[in-house]
Amino acid sequence: MSVRTWRLGILAAACLAGGCAVVQPGMGGVPLDQRLAAAGGLPPGDNGCRDTPGFPITICQPGSYRLIENIEVPADTDAIEVLADDVTIDLSGFSITGPNACDSGAEGFSCTHRSGTGITTGLVRGLAVRNGAIHGMGGDGINCKGCTVESVRARHNRAGFVVTSGIVKDSIASSNLMGVGLNRSSMVHSTVYMNHTGVTAANGGTVIGNVITTNVDVGLRIVGDGGYAQNSFRSNQNGDVDGGVNMGGNVCGAELCAPEGDASR
Repeated sequence: MSVRTWRLGILAAACLAGGCAVVQPGMGGVPLDQRLAAAGGLPPGDNGCRDTPGFPITICQPGSYRLIENIEVPADTDAIEVLADDVTIDLSGFSITGPNACDSGAEGFSCTHRSGTGITTGLVRGLAVRNGAIHGMGGDGINCKGCTVESVRARHNRAGFVVTSGIVKDSIASSNLMGVGLNRSSMVHSTVYMNHTGVTAANGGTVIGNVITTNVDVGLRIVGDGGYAQNSFRSNQNGDVDGGVNMGGNVCGAELCAPEGDASR
């Protein structure tokens, strides 16, 4: 008997004793789909964490997980909740989709729903989310701490990505009330466009090598410490940059951005 087979046998016995359904991981990780969301049954955690039937899918064990189809989430409902350290979620090119829609109309930028997050975490570390899309959440597309968001597209959410002590890279946020919110975090090589507010960074956030364009409010707002470099800004209606340290190489339209301290650039 291989070590892997022995471990799966122990896991199966533990889950059967606790009344949960066993979902065995494939080469790409534990599969997540609409049926699993309805039935529940991911392995429980030592901290009392349980994945009960219905949304959210609750991840209680470290490891790799992957979408195997698009997941549709009811209004004002979280899709996936991560309550374990060192979890990787591969969206595998699929999407998590809710019914929220955001639009800039005569009365300003508004969204149809107010709650429900695509992927949310407790006080955990080491989450990585990659390779897919999160659309139409009344809350945030992803709200995470100590995490990596990579190659993810977010639109029509209250906020595309809200990241604390982590990084957003190679991603796209559009048509959200706020594109990206950073707290002690960084964003690199991403595109943020046609949101109400493009990017808000606080507590030492850095924004490097991005395209930030056509947002209704300010393109980039840095609150307190933080800096930006080598970004391209264009046609943000209430100014391209507000606050922060201009570390150089930023372009506003067809020219270099104005020096640090000029809120219009």
